[in-house]
Amino acid sequence: MNKYMESEELIKLIDEMEVEKWRDLTKFLALTGLRLGEAFALELYDIDLAERLIRVYKTFDPAHDIVTSTKTGTSTRNVFMQDEIIPLCRKLRAECAAKKIAGGNGKIFLGHKNEIARSEER
Repeated sequence: MNKYMESEELIKLIDEMEVEKWRDLTKFLALTGLRLGEAFALELYDIDLAERLIRVYKTFDPAHDIVTSTKTGTSTRNVFMQDEIIPLCRKLRAECAAKKIAGGNGKIFLGHKNEIARSEER
């Protein structure tokens, strides 16, 4: 049984998503290879546009509602940003910076109480 999507299937899935935040998260995960918990733990300064790096050194544990170190030592890594992910990372950083100025927690994908940033769209 295949446990992956072909690139055409992924593009179709992303194109059909109606909620922008979910579309961005799915595209981000597909292009970076990060685990969901690693993406949820990302903060504004973990995405370094100048160096084209995403610094992965923590993960979100939803069972305990905390951010912890990565699963293993080898999970701590820098992920190089290829050209395809840079516009999305710019957008995510800008949105996060705006939320932080308004009192947000500095997380890219999580809200104030470690909730997945929600959209009113369904």
